[in-house]
Amino acid sequence: MISLSSILVDVDATREHHPALERALLLAARAKARIKIVDILPEVPPRARRVLSSTLEEELVTHRRERLAAIAATVKDVPVTVELLRGRAMVALVHEVLRSNHSLLMRSHGSPPADPGRPFGAVDMQLLRQCPCPVWVIRPGTGARRSQRILAAVDVSPEDETGQELNTTILELALLIRELEDDHLTVLHAWSVFGESLLKSHTPPEE
Repeated sequence: MISLSSILVDVDATREHHPALERALLLAARAKARIKIVDILPEVPPRARRVLSSTLEEELVTHRRERLAAIAATVKDVPVTVELLRGRAMVALVHEVLRSNHSLLMRSHGSPPADPGRPFGAVDMQLLRQCPCPVWVIRPGTGARRSQRILAAVDVSPEDETGQELNTTILELALLIRELEDDHLTVLHAWSVFGESLLKSHTPPEE
């Protein structure tokens, strides 16, 4: 069975509010999990190094680490550690998940999306596709508001072992979150009729 023993929370330490951390703390308290808070400082591009002194770079690193420590100091009743990661966000987070075997990655970056139809950023989409552990993206501006519904989308007829294992992981995680959050769970399977386009082209709409 899947369990939540370690939650990785990606924050922007320069901001004042951290919705993903607020939600992760509630979840960790119920699951008796530990939390690791990380911020990511991009590597300095070669061209920028010509004008950025090593002293200024050290000051940037020190400032981010101090901000992370200040954020961690506000956490009560949940084991917490912090680390400043360097490099591309998606790569740094995936490496951290693999290195420390986190059960879940939670993050919330930027401002509320201008286009509600596209709530995720580029890094979010990369992580949803490639991160080796489940990813929970909290929309900016939602705070620690609890969800009321969980949707688990599965393929009821996978033809390969990997698909079957993925179904099991999705259902186990959904059941665990439902138990911890006391939410309503819906299990969904989407399918299409074999030869649907051919049938539509040769059949009246009412049929």
